[in-house]
Amino acid sequence: MIEKFLNKNSYSNDIISAINKAKNKLNKYFSTTNGLVYIISTIIDLHLKLQYFKDQELDDELIEIYKQQIINLWKNKYKQIEN
Repeated sequence: MIEKFLNKNSYSNDIISAINKAKNKLNKYFSTTNGLVYIISTIIDLHLKLQYFKDQELDDELIEIYKQQIINLWKNKYKQIEN
């Protein structure tokens, strides 16, 4: 995804270096999680939500799994219990 972005735009070597360092850092920490943090941050971003995954042409079934993971997390950790 980052490669597609860089190929479409012309940036200085400093910007490209910074982007690659950020990508490497994300790859390092993303591989230590189940990806849920990434999914959460993307979905709660007011500009992205689930549309981001659709724009990246992810399978609809996978998008639904992501959606259900967020719903389950909310229900199990954050939703207040009714009296």
